[in-house]
Amino acid sequence: GSMAISLPLDELEKGLELSVNSVDVIGTSEYWVEKEFIYQRRIGQRVYEVKLWFSGPFSLLKNSELIDLCELTFKDFDKFELAHVTVINEGVELLSITPHKLEKPIQ
Repeated sequence: GSMAISLPLDELEKGLELSVNSVDVIGTSEYWVEKEFIYQRRIGQRVYEVKLWFSGPFSLLKNSELIDLCELTFKDFDKFELAHVTVINEGVELLSITPHKLEKPIQ
């Protein structure tokens, strides 16, 4: 919720003056939560469930989709793919991604 407090200002160094003796500080607080997203990635006949955990303010995460928070790409190598996440929303943090390395099926 929102809150405002008034803080007294201490005396300033000699030669400096104050026109007020307090400063008002106004701020808001919010629940900080974690939310899991699951992205399904198919490689050949195999389907991987890539789980991504994000942390951030409740109001931001509660109705967000994965596409609102990050860009998820996969870099292709001979025997596996590597997941790469670029967070696009400054209000959230990526906590984890599993699996990060997706093995390709043997053909």
